[in-house]
Amino acid sequence: MASVSSFRDVIANIYYNELFDALSEYIEDNPDKLESNSYRVQSPDEAALSDFDIITIDITDSPGNSILFDIIVSAEVEIAETVRRNRETDGIEQWFRISCRADLDDGIQNFQIKSVSIYNKYRESKLGRLSEYLVPIIEKEQFDDVATEFLNEFCPEALSTPMPIPVDEVVKRMGLKVKEIQLTKHFTIFGQIVFGDCTIEYYDRNERTYKPLEVSRGTILVDPNVYFMRNVGCMNNTIIHECVHWYKHRKYHELVKTYNSDALLISCRVNETTKYKKQWTPEDWMEWHANGIAPRILMPRSMTIKKISCL
Repeated sequence: MASVSSFRDVIANIYYNELFDALSEYIEDNPDKLESNSYRVQSPDEAALSDFDIITIDITDSPGNSILFDIIVSAEVEIAETVRRNRETDGIEQWFRISCRADLDDGIQNFQIKSVSIYNKYRESKLGRLSEYLVPIIEKEQFDDVATEFLNEFCPEALSTPMPIPVDEVVKRMGLKVKEIQLTKHFTIFGQIVFGDCTIEYYDRNERTYKPLEVSRGTILVDPNVYFMRNVGCMNNTIIHECVHWYKHRKYHELVKTYNSDALLISCRVNETTKYKKQWTPEDWMEWHANGIAPRILMPRSMTIKKISCL
């Protein structure tokens, strides 16, 4: 897998000037709010920004394509004050929180700086956080909750009555479509989800060669051999697996598209990663999410318990 740029790197490359201007304005307007540790300048009455570095970005998911994020920066600030007609100056380091929002739609759109404030490290973290690669931070213990959230939106009836999940109907309600096609010669990829119009390669079994195929955004590609190699249940799991990617991982792909326009799909392979979690890539985390959440959508915990209790 090619190197993946973090959201932090993309923001720094595209919006450095906007961040500098907003931070500079705040510092110049609020010299008295700075946490000065200078011996020479105790109560600054003037301050100016020299430069800053982004330390980290706290990212919060939002409905639709929008995200909220706090950029934590370390700034080099020149401060000054007049004491008994003498002008004293010094340089200090100060951390700030720059709160922003943006939309992810074919790149980063509608970037806005909402506020600038002195950084408070004790501020409570927000729910629904995203990693620096815009992958949701989801623990295994939360998989059932995410499955319930998914069903509430796309199949609420499955949370009131035990029933087989109508996979085709769920796909339709999500605005997606399914196309069956042999994706690889040796069946190493069971499914793919397409995040943007593109041309893929599929394996033509009759002519024993790979051929190009144009596919549209929102297409789930499923290898029909899933039916024969496993069972219909596996096919349903594969489709819902791709639905989870669409539901939770589109923002990652919008980020990647800002510097790699060819990154338009997720391929779900037969063999899972054997790496330690500390070595996982964003795509490893996304596969782990989909592998764990999809079965819980097909068998929601509350309804499964209800069904078993009636036996």
